[in-house]
Amino acid sequence: MKNKFSKLSAVAIVVVALLSIGFFSACEEKDGDNEKEQEHTTIVNEVVVDNDAKLTLDSIFSDKNTTIRQMQGDTLFHIINDMQGLFALGLNSDVNIDLDNNCIIWGKVVSPNTSGDILSNYLYYDNLNSSYKYEVNVYVSETGYTALKNLYFWGVYPKFNQNVLFVINFNN
Repeated sequence: MKNKFSKLSAVAIVVVALLSIGFFSACEEKDGDNEKEQEHTTIVNEVVVDNDAKLTLDSIFSDKNTTIRQMQGDTLFHIINDMQGLFALGLNSDVNIDLDNNCIIWGKVVSPNTSGDILSNYLYYDNLNSSYKYEVNVYVSETGYTALKNLYFWGVYPKFNQNVLFVINFNN
């Protein structure tokens, strides 16, 4: 009986060791894939705008703007390539942004509670696939009041003529 138990224990130890090796090698493979993706992906730097332009765009892309507030959908994602695009959103004067060479990426995400906030938003360029990805990271606390909150984001980037994959990550 004792011999049978020790054989079973030895087999169990071998099985656990083999499973552990498989688990850790799978984790390493996933990390390796992530590193490969990062090798050929670069962040597209935002174009610096003056403080007046920043204040103007902050007021346009907010709940203060009834045109945007009335747009349907919990998630909005748009690219503006000219001043007419801004005028359509309620801009009533010129803003100091060169939209011949730049574009504005903006959008809205709805947080499920009042403590939500935009942590970051980045435009990435994938050199291998010649594609763009815009990623928004949203913080949502578990302790906020249960009420929907509109979160707006925007950035000015060098103009490009390609589609953009839009990704939202909700983090606690």
